[in-house]
This record gives sequence, C-alpha cells and structure tokens, in this order.
Amino acid sequence: MIETTVLILAAGDNTLWRKVYPGAPLKHLYILPPGETIIARQIRQCKDRGIEPIVVTHEPTIIKESDGRHYVPVIRDGTVQTLLSTISLWKERTIILHGDVIFGKIGMDQVFSWDKPYGSFGNYFETFAISFRKSQWLMMVKLIMRTIELSHGELARGIGHMWNVFCKDDNRGPKMMDRPEFILIKDYTSDIDAPGFWSSFNISVVDRGRLDDLP
Repeated sequence: MIETTVLILAAGDNTLWRKVYPGAPLKHLYILPPGETIIARQIRQCKDRGIEPIVVTHEPTIIKESDGRHYVPVIRDGTVQTLLSTISLWKERTIILHGDVIFGKIGMDQVFSWDKPYGSFGNYFETFAISFRKSQWLMMVKLIMRTIELSHGELARGIGHMWNVFCKDDNRGPKMMDRPEFILIKDYTSDIDAPGFWSSFNISVVDRGRLDDLP
C-alpha cells in the first residue's frame, strides 16, 4: 500500500465569517445526522477508508474534534501558506481536504481512489481537495510560492486559487476544467461558505434523505 497522509485544513481565523455572521458556530462544527460535526464526519470518512487523518488547526474547538491527531501550522496567513507549513507531514501520496466541505460518498471515493501524480477535485465553482505524489513535491512548492506571489498581499488564497495559477502558468493544455488533472466531483459534495449555504444543503440533501456515507 502506498504510504499516504491525509491533511484536513482548518487553520483559518474565520475572521470574515465571525464578522459577517456573529454568533454563528464555526462552519467546521455544523452538525449533520446522526450528530456528527462536519470535521468529525471527514475524520470518520478517512478512517473508514483506512487512513487516520491529521487535522491542521490551532482552533481549540476543532482540536477537540480531531481525535488526538492535529498539527498546529507555523504559518497560517492563508490556505496555501498553511499548506506549505505542512511540508514535513507530506508522504508518498498526500491528500489535502478543506475542513469545511461536506463530502458525499462518491466524492470522497473519487479523491481516495485517484492514482495519478496530481489531481484537483471540485465543481465548476470550488476546489474541495487535492492529491499529489512525492514526485510532485517540487512542483507543489513552486506552485504555492507562485500563488503567494500573484496574490499581491491578499491572504485569502486557497487551493482553488492555486489551481487557477497552475492552469494559467501552464497554457499548453486545454481550458481549466477540461484538463486531465481536474476531477469533477459527481455528487452533492459542497462547502459551507455562509449560514445560507447550510440551510440550502439541509433542504436539498439532508431533508431529502440524500446524505450518504453515514456511520
């Protein structure tokens, strides 16, 4: 079996979230049936697929959900900076999951079954996960540094921005979403960017009994 590490990124300060939605719980801690937080669901889904993930966070309430396996990044100014801070944890295969994403069974299986050197998983609006092999470490570091360079001082630069940079800097291939490194998630997998997204997810998925990959 390929030595694999799964890192769940949840190290942001959620400054904008707390400012715009005062009093709302952290998005990672919204509760899904049968009583799991989003972050706890991701941890269990990884364990169900044979890998104990590491939660990358400094947030005490999320650390409590991490099942004892967490890592506090040295730098966490933005998502890509946080990712770079985890380089000592990278293995032969490294899977990166955004901690505020509700993965369906199909979506999580797509990520875990990917056997190519690099893959970016999402829909046409968001990137939810990436997977890369040891052969791509140098490319990853260069890509992170290039993303930081092009951010022009902005800190909120995630793996979605990194994917955009990857495609723009390598203009030999087809358009972004037609590239072989892009994998379209084929189920309801979604992130929670606002409390309204949570309400919509409940109406379209939970209330209709579509939530799968349960304990």
